[in-house]
Amino acid sequence: MSKLDDFFTKNYDKLLSISLTITGSKHTTKKTTDADDLLHETVEILYKIDPKKITKLINDEKLIFFIVRIMINQFHSSTSPYYYKYKKYYKHVNMNYNTSILWTEHWLNNIEQSDNIKEKIKTEEQLEKIENQLKEYNWFDAEVFRVYYLLNHSLNTLSKETGINRNTLYKSITNIKNKLKNEN
Repeated sequence: MSKLDDFFTKNYDKLLSISLTITGSKHTTKKTTDADDLLHETVEILYKIDPKKITKLINDEKLIFFIVRIMINQFHSSTSPYYYKYKKYYKHVNMNYNTSILWTEHWLNNIEQSDNIKEKIKTEEQLEKIENQLKEYNWFDAEVFRVYYLLNHSLNTLSKETGINRNTLYKSITNIKNKLKNEN
């Protein structure tokens, strides 16, 4: 076991507490918080640093200060690996809508617009089948497809509203459309 391993074993709770303070999170045992992600990203960075430097910091009792500086930089910098891995996507995506409610409203609108009862039933069955199939796909692709379809966005407006690259959205939507076509 390395000195860094020993250090983490002895100081993990203290480091998690520091991470909670930096992120302003409230730690829960069931959900991964920003604090957990930040601490684990910092641990990953520390294991990539020269072991001699880490040993010197431990011996000089300066490793905690060094870790705190890394955490602060990771959390507040828009160019850090932590930012790109955990914060960037959620910063741009507005999740103030409930897709299951939108999907239900969309079903009802389609059904109400149809005069033929058989057509209404067929439309409802198709939409339900699509929703069940979406549950089996990658969550990101499925959610992009739902928002695109239910809110009647164009790729450009969806890209502007979410901050997600237009090509990424196109690939996700096309991926889902192709899977749905192949299964139907």
